[in-house]
Parts: sequence; structure tokens; C-alpha cells
Amino acid sequence: MTGHLSISRRQLIVGGLMVTFACSARSRAATSEATSPSAIGGFVRISREGGISLVMPSVEMGQGIYTAEAALLAEELDVRLDQIVAIAAPPDASLYAQPLFKAQMTGGSTSIRGFWTPLRQAGAAARSMLVAAAAQAWGVHPDECFAKEGTIVHSSTGRVLTYGEVAESAATLPIPEDPKLKSPGDFRIIGKSQRRIDTPTKVNGSAVYGIDVAVDGMKTIGRRNRCAEDPGRNRRPAHRRRGRSRRRTLLGRPRRRRSTECRLGSGSEGKADHCVDPGRGREGGR
Repeated sequence: MTGHLSISRRQLIVGGLMVTFACSARSRAATSEATSPSAIGGFVRISREGGISLVMPSVEMGQGIYTAEAALLAEELDVRLDQIVAIAAPPDASLYAQPLFKAQMTGGSTSIRGFWTPLRQAGAAARSMLVAAAAQAWGVHPDECFAKEGTIVHSSTGRVLTYGEVAESAATLPIPEDPKLKSPGDFRIIGKSQRRIDTPTKVNGSAVYGIDVAVDGMKTIGRRNRCAEDPGRNRRPAHRRRGRSRRRTLLGRPRRRRSTECRLGSGSEGKADHCVDPGRGREGGR
């Protein structure tokens, strides 16, 4: 990593790095709505039950940025990656703009360079506020306490409070002017091999992709030759189909059967209500 970004207290707040804590069960949900009345402008959310949600400012496109950016936050927050839920930031450049681009965009291998310092500062600020809240509850000095995997421990007595137990009171404390960041020698997540946090949902099918999103009245266009009304249109010439089938046989691959139903529809009657005939667009929408 080359170079560091300098950020003032004003930038920390106005630029969207203010740490806010959502104290309702709603804040635990992993949805794409990353802002709410109780969590505006924050990268860290902690519910009373201890659920930790981290808002990802960059777009995950298979490059692993969710895991990388979550690692920056989790490292300074002193939690494990398996303790957090990553949620996508909504469109809001005033809060989630990429510092190098000055816009809310992902690309050019700039995400970690741009968010290296801001995300670590957000995690460190949250950790400092949580420790201070626990120290207040015990009536001790914050220096007598330390954070560990989602809890605050009092060194001399061994007393423990979870992040969820002090999140609400921590949210009322002032944001640290210059939160202390860990030195590289203390890293437990950054620089270490980690399992990607987005893999399980992609494997079990619960991940939500852009193509999965549907809104009322939305129409989807499918290829004409996928619909029952015209299953043979635009198919490959017969000699090309035979050659492809022969190659599949030689390679030991199963032969694929072309469905006569609309791939985007449901039922054998033909196109579903949301499946639009692509020919209508080609013919001027008639």
C-alpha cells in the first residue's frame, strides 16, 4: 500500500464516515437499503442483539471487494469476518463516494487505495466509542479496557460486555477526533488469507443479483426463440447443430434440450405476463 489519505474531523462526519448504531431489529437485516433513520451516513451498525452490519461503499462484481473492505472495518472494530453481515450502500455520493474518484463508482483497482484509511478510521472510531461506553458502565478508565471479537473486556476484573449491550450508549458519545489505528504488526485480518464472505450465499442460492430484482410493473425481454409461440426462429443451421452435438458426444457432455417455453415465463401456456416479445421492440413496439 502506497500513501495514506489525510482526513479531518469534518470530513469524517460530513463525508459519511460517521459511525452510527442501529438499535432496532430491522437494522440486522441484510438488505440493499443501507441507510435508515437510525443509521444515516454510517459504515457500522450494531443492534442491541449484537448483530453487526457493515456498509460496503464499493460494488461487488466478483473481484472480492466486499471481503477486502469488510476486512478493513472488521480489523479496526475487533470483530471476525464471520461475525458481520455486509450490506450494499445505496446510491448516495455524498456519503459513499470513492475518495479518489470523488464519485460513487467502482473500478480501476482503486477501491482499497481509496478506502484504506477512511474505512479503518470508521472501524477504529466505533471501537473507541464502544470501549468508552463500557468503561462508563463499569466506572473505570477506558485504558483499563480492551476490545476483543465483539466484546469489551475489563483487564483487571475480567468483566465482559458485548458490543450490542453498549451500542446504544456508545452512539451518544462524541466521535473521536483522531481514532488510533492499529499498527501492521497487530493485524489479525488484514494481510492474512480469509474466506470470501460472499461465497456461502452464492453457493446456496440465496445471493441477490441485479437480475433477481423485480419491481411492480417491470417488463423483461427474452429471446424470441425461447418462447413457445416461435421455438424455431433464429436457430443455428442444421449442419452447425449436428456438428455441435457431435462435439458434445465426443467430449462426453450431456446433450442439452432446448425448451419450448419462455425461459423467463412460468407455465407451459407460453409467455408469462412479465415476458415481453422482443419482436415488438424490433418492429417499433407494435
